Amino acid sequence: MHRPSRVLGAIVGLLWSQALLAVDDTELLKSRLDGLTSVAGHFEQVTINAENRVVQENSGRLWVRSPSSFRIETRTPFMQVLVSDGTSFWTYEEDLAQVMIQPLEDDIAQVPILLLGGRASAIVDAYEVSRYEDEAGEKFVLAPRAPGALFESMTIGFEADRPTLISIRDSLGQRTRIDVVDATINEPIDDERFSLEIPEGVDVIDDRSSS
Repeated sequence: MHRPSRVLGAIVGLLWSQALLAVDDTELLKSRLDGLTSVAGHFEQVTINAENRVVQENSGRLWVRSPSSFRIETRTPFMQVLVSDGTSFWTYEEDLAQVMIQPLEDDIAQVPILLLGGRASAIVDAYEVSRYEDEAGEKFVLAPRAPGALFESMTIGFEADRPTLISIRDSLGQRTRIDVVDATINEPIDDERFSLEIPEGVDVIDDRSSS
């Protein structure tokens, strides 16, 4: 029969080793993200509801640069442009002939693409991180520590040092998967990419001053 002290020691040792593995996974993901100064590539996005039906599909191009600057151009099934210079956030809906300008929500739960643009530090206190590998590469799963988060889990995939995937599962069982295709990393991107030239004749709604 094992003595209680030995059993307790084994349990404490197991919990301690699991905690160390979690820290290692967090630090490894942080180092992957800290190594990115820019990402550019094509993307394909699909959203599947809890009944496993596709409810949305789109594709286009994206550019991300540290700190917190990005441009996402959706080309199918309709044209939409999302742009941030790290402070302001522009949304251009071509079919609505409308541009909305807001302060950037500097929160990866609201804008997951920020993880690729210099927000690696945000994961340390806010998320539990676990890691696994499959035939497509390395995967990190982020689970929010706080109750009532906008998503249940977020998965970030890498092939070598290149990000290839962001997948989000929300509390209703809906899954959104963004595949980054033919990505280039750490190449210079012009400042002009992260501003929006507002087309003539569109309505502009600027909510920055009211926030």
